[in-house]
Amino acid sequence: MKLKRITLAFENCDVADIPAEYVTYMLISGVTTTQIYTGAGDVESMLECNDCEIHILKEAAELKLEFDCFEEFEDMNLGKRLMYRDIVGVDLDYGNRIDSYCVNWADGNEFVNENMSVADEGNEIRISIG
Repeated sequence: MKLKRITLAFENCDVADIPAEYVTYMLISGVTTTQIYTGAGDVESMLECNDCEIHILKEAAELKLEFDCFEEFEDMNLGKRLMYRDIVGVDLDYGNRIDSYCVNWADGNEFVNENMSVADEGNEIRISIG
């Protein structure tokens, strides 16, 4: 399978698309499937992962993003947005299908995921969750 893009979903419902050419490494592990009854007889499946590691080229930090929820995010790029440490989900877009994962969120803080870190590693940015 060939990855087309990774989409990061943030706590306030904003999303950031990262084209595959910026992704240098990705690992999603400890995947489980949860079945959720949503009412009216509907059941949805949700993939959850214990660990998620994504490395992107530093140039991706300068990607201009569209954020709709709050004015403070209007002129924000990806690098600044990652510092909020509030990714709740990761979508892997392969062109013909999308796999969506909820990430491991630490209890105790509803705005910052204590399980998430962002590190500057030379020519890459390393995003670790879990």
